[in-house]
Formats: sequence, structure tokens, C-alpha cells
Amino acid sequence: MKTVAFYSYKGGAGRTLALAYTAKYLAENHFSVCILDMDLEAPGILYKFDPEPDRDKLHNKPGVLEYIHSCIDGNYPESVSEYIHTYEITPNGGYIKLMSAGKGLNLTYWKTLAKMNWDNLFFGEDNNGLLYFEYLKHQIETEIKPDFLFIDSRSGITVLSKLCTMALADKTIVFSANNRENYHGTGLMYRQIASASYHEKNQKIDVFCALTRIPMPLSAETSAIVAQAKKKLIEAVGAPGLSDADITVIHSERKIEMDEQNILRKNTNGRTQSHIYGDYYRLITKIISTNELTNKRKSIFNKSEYYFYEYDNKGRVEELLETLRGGQSINAFYSDLQSKKASGITSCDILYKSAVYNRYNDNLTDAIADLSTALRLDAGKNKKLQAEICYLRGLIFLYDFNNYNDAKIDFEMALSLNKSINPTLRYELAICLLGVELFDEALKMIQAYIKINKTDYKGYHLKGVVKASIKNKINLTKNQMLLKKREIIKLFTKSIELNDRYKHSYNDRGVEYYDIGDFERALIDYNKAIELDSKFTWAYNNRGNAYASMNEIERALDDYNKAIGINPNYMLVHNNRGYLYMKRGDNDNALHDFNRAIELNPQNALAYINRSELYKKMGRNEEAELDEKKYHELTLQG
Repeated sequence: MKTVAFYSYKGGAGRTLALAYTAKYLAENHFSVCILDMDLEAPGILYKFDPEPDRDKLHNKPGVLEYIHSCIDGNYPESVSEYIHTYEITPNGGYIKLMSAGKGLNLTYWKTLAKMNWDNLFFGEDNNGLLYFEYLKHQIETEIKPDFLFIDSRSGITVLSKLCTMALADKTIVFSANNRENYHGTGLMYRQIASASYHEKNQKIDVFCALTRIPMPLSAETSAIVAQAKKKLIEAVGAPGLSDADITVIHSERKIEMDEQNILRKNTNGRTQSHIYGDYYRLITKIISTNELTNKRKSIFNKSEYYFYEYDNKGRVEELLETLRGGQSINAFYSDLQSKKASGITSCDILYKSAVYNRYNDNLTDAIADLSTALRLDAGKNKKLQAEICYLRGLIFLYDFNNYNDAKIDFEMALSLNKSINPTLRYELAICLLGVELFDEALKMIQAYIKINKTDYKGYHLKGVVKASIKNKINLTKNQMLLKKREIIKLFTKSIELNDRYKHSYNDRGVEYYDIGDFERALIDYNKAIELDSKFTWAYNNRGNAYASMNEIERALDDYNKAIGINPNYMLVHNNRGYLYMKRGDNDNALHDFNRAIELNPQNALAYINRSELYKKMGRNEEAELDEKKYHELTLQG
């Protein structure tokens, strides 16, 4: 569990909104987040997730204040569950759990808060305050088991703000508005956090700054304001090593100030035209690396069809960068861009070039931010360039982030602006439509692509994958299903005829042969796929399934072990191996695999029903009943 404190010396710096957006973004990307509202004098994080709440329902649970009072009275809570509000964000494990400041927020709450003697709790006779909060953090970590604990810290320089930012946090983000009183207080607190020595792990805390309330739109004047504000903040902090790279700039936008829910009510994987989204992306990468984010997304989608598409984004931007720099060296090209930006020359064309350079250097969030700002600045003036911007941003969303929603929106916009922008755009849009399960639209799009690109093996393969997805969603008779499978096999065969080195067509044709009971042909295809790629996880899993169906248990286990050795986060193979262990009577190993499968994807119904069957064999009937109940809940949802 990573613990991140969000702190500001004064209110109004956008701290709580940034926390709420970051939590929602991570939850939508299948991370679990727990939020602790420690701003006891001005609580408000609950309102970020309930735009029009029922006041009584919103504050119907005890919170931090009641929890600490129980500890003071010697009644250490046995569980934190009664204190937690839950917001389910995705069907694949992403959620937000929230512990509010307290219950009711009425006169009783304020009187209780006013009587709290924090100095005595931490430094007086009853100096167990730190112990109480460490106990709370331990309960959150062991009971809720979130990936992240976010703390909305109290403002100012107080006992509680120091507790949040120095004693409990691994990382602290200090928010500062652009004025002298904020700089002064931010500097004082930053230096104390950076030099803190009483953190529970006895290690330094990562501390970053967010400079907020920078006006829009972007202009030469705004660029000068940013440069001057950063300089003043660095001088005020006076900490060695603090540089521009440690300061994330968050712009001010009128529409968001008038309605903060505007940025939270929509799925954060939706339209990212607003510049503030790019600012938040940069902030998020202070908390989690792009690689961690991408790997988490990939660990959720375990079906092979989510992995058949391969594209060298790096290769494309290298070619694009070579064209854009027109004979300049890469360093000279970058220096020229930086010089223009420093002079306040900010145009759509410059931002597009900057985005290409940033993607070339794997600065993905900066590339997205540049492209988003370029679209805002252009406002439809140059449709050809706008289409290129949308297309590049779509490629980053799709291939670098597995973000089908955003990529779909960008590809559709690019296509509407320039129908002949790139011959592969329709193929990539079909992938996105498949990813968001718009199967009929995906089929129409890939057929349109094949009409233009009749000899592209990937087009026929994708058409086979889409048809297989449609087949699995409709009710067919046995004979109708057999005809559909043979039709899909023909598409994969056509793909292989056009390119006999394409591993995915062999693997996916093997799946169709397996489904009609032709295990021998399935094995031939899986063997060929593995011959083409010795680390092809899904082919090992699928070949393991074929061996298991042929009762060649040892060979099946060997393939499952190889698949897990290559990708330990592959949920389906843990489930499959667990089932094989259960059939052999190896209950301990079976339970370990089912537990791991559920840990990787808590919404996988099959793992619950398999574990339920195992529990029954082990005589653990109550646990079996709970798993069976969970299986039925998930089946009804899906």
C-alpha cells in the first residue's frame, strides 16, 4: 500500500479536487484506493463523489473523529468496515473506499472536535496519538487492502498536518497557489517534510510541489507567469535539489471553478480536451509510473484477443520526428522548441512537434498534455493538422495505455476530419470498438478496412476475432454454432495464407479447433504459435487446456507453469492450473491458484465457483456457500 498525502498551506489551492480526480482515475484503471479525510475543520471530500447528496445518508457513518475517540476511551475498533463509504468505479476491481471526517457534521460533531486536545494527545500525558493513527493505517492496509491510501491533509502548519505529511505518508504533494502567502507557508512545510526523521519506515518522504491557479488560455503572458511563479516558489522553498521537474503546474479553468463536478462526473477515460486533464496526468505520474499503470491495465484483460494487436509506436514517432525536424539534429530540434516556448511562442504546430518529441522520449503524459492543448488552440482552423493530432493521441491511448475509450474518441474525430489520414486508422478504430464491446460496429469498421486493404493479413485476423466475440454473445443451436466456428476458422486461415509468420492467427485458430473438439489440429496450431514466439503466454495456456482435455495432465501442468513463469499476473492460467490441481486432489496448490486468480481479478466468476467446489471437497461448507453466492452475483451482473 502506497500512502500519499495531499497538503496545502492555505485552502483554495485545488488540493481536494486533485485528490478526488486522481483517486477516480486510478480506480477506473483498476486500482483500489482508500481515502482518509483528515481535514477535520473543513471536511468535504465526500461531496466530490456525491454531487447532489442526501445529507443524512452522506454523513450516516462515523469517521476519523469517532475512531480516535474510541481509541482514547480504550475501545480500539475491531474493524474499520463500519467507518467506510464505498464507491465501485469499475467491474474489474477498481473501487474507492472513503473514511470521512466524522458523522453528521452537526452541532455534536463540532463540539466534539472543539474539545479535542491534539497537543495533549501527541505530546502530553496521553501521548498515544501517533499510535492510534498508525493502528488505523494498519487496519486499512490489512482489512481493505488498497493499492493506495490517499490522505486529505489539514491545511496550515499544525500537529495534524505534520502527522499526515510526515508520519503517515510515503509521498506528499504540496499544493501552492500563485501568491506570496502560499509561497511562504509552502516553503516552511516543504523543508520540514523533506527533512522529516520520524516516518514509521525511517526513510525520507518523496515530496513534490503542485503550482495551481495558473490562468488560461495559454499565451506568451501565461508562459511568463509560469516561469516567474516557479522561480519564486523555488526561492521560497529554498530546498537543495528542488527543480522545475519537481513542480507540476495545474491551470485554472473557469468552467471547472464554477462546477467542480464537471471533471468528476464523467469517466476520466473520456474526452481529454481540457488542458487540466493533461496537468492531472503529470501529477498522477508523480504517484505512479506509466509502466505500473500500463501493466495494471494489461493484467486485467486476460483474453488473448486483447493482445493480438501489435504496433511500434516508437518506430512511428521516429519516422515522424525525422520528417518534422527537417535535417536538424534531434538536440537542435528540441532546443529550438524550448526556445520558442520560453519566448511565449505557443502554437498548435509547436505543441504537436513537442508532443512527437515527448513520445519519442517516452514522456507519455507530457505528449498527451501537449496534444490536448494543441487541439484547444487550433479550434478547427487546420483540419488536416487537427486530424494528425487526434490520430497520434489515439495511438498513444491505444498502444501505450490500452485505453480503448479515449482512443476510440480520438480515432473517430480524426476520421471525421480527414477520411484518408492513414490507411490503418479504420483497423485501429475497429480494435477500440472491440475493446469497448461494440461488436457490430467493430465488424462494420473492419469490413470497411478490408475493402480498402484486401491483402492485409491483420484485417482478416481481426475480423475473425470480432466474429468470435459476436458468436459468444448470442444464442445459437449446436449446428449454427458449428457453422459460425468454421466461418471464423476460414478467416484465420486466410490470414495465415497472407502471412504464415503471424502467431496470433495460429493461436486463435487453435482456440476455434479446440472448441469444436478437434484437439489434434488445435495442438498443431498452438505448437506453431509457440515455435514463432517461445514466450507466447496465451499459446502455452491454450495448449495446456488442450492437453488437459486429452487427459495429459503432466504436459498440461508443464504448459501452465511456463505461462505463469512468463506472466505471473495472467489470471486465467492460475484458474486453469488450480482446476487441474483440484482434479488431482492437490487441494493446497489448487486453493493457492484460485486465491491468486481472484486477487488478480476479483470480478472473475469462474474462479469463485471453482474455489467453492474445492471448499466443499475440503469440508469448508460456509466458505463454499459464500463463494457460490458471489459467483451468482457476478453472473447476474455480467
